[in-house]
Amino acid sequence: MLTGILVMAYLVVVVVWADQASPSLVAWVSRAVPRWTGGSVAGAAVFAATVQLGGMLLSIACWAGAITTGESTGERWLAALWGIPMILVSAPLAYGFVPARTQPPYKRIRGALVRRGATARQARAAAWAAGPLACFAAGAAFIPLPLLMLSE
Repeated sequence: MLTGILVMAYLVVVVVWADQASPSLVAWVSRAVPRWTGGSVAGAAVFAATVQLGGMLLSIACWAGAITTGESTGERWLAALWGIPMILVSAPLAYGFVPARTQPPYKRIRGALVRRGATARQARAAAWAAGPLACFAAGAAFIPLPLLMLSE
């Protein structure tokens, strides 16, 4: 019972944090795309995809550490500490790039990219390269820790 309550509280905290922190991380990516890609459409797509993959790898590394810690010590709360870097970085990054159901695909992220100096083609390429990966990254960020905590 207590574990279930903790899992629900964890998920609420992650979603609220991701919602609050994602605009900052999206702004950072939006500023970095035109600066680091030099006007290249392919470079914008590769950069945005690389950022999402980096966030996903951070999540996977955190979950591997959590599983190892949980198995070796038997203490689930120590395993849960591995989720902190994921909560701070990976979850908001994934959440910021997931397409909204109420708008045309990736309108929000494309608008942020264009406002910060990317061309419309760069913004479209970056959004479509990072968006599908963000859906997988969100799964990597939100799903494993509750499963770890609920497993016997």
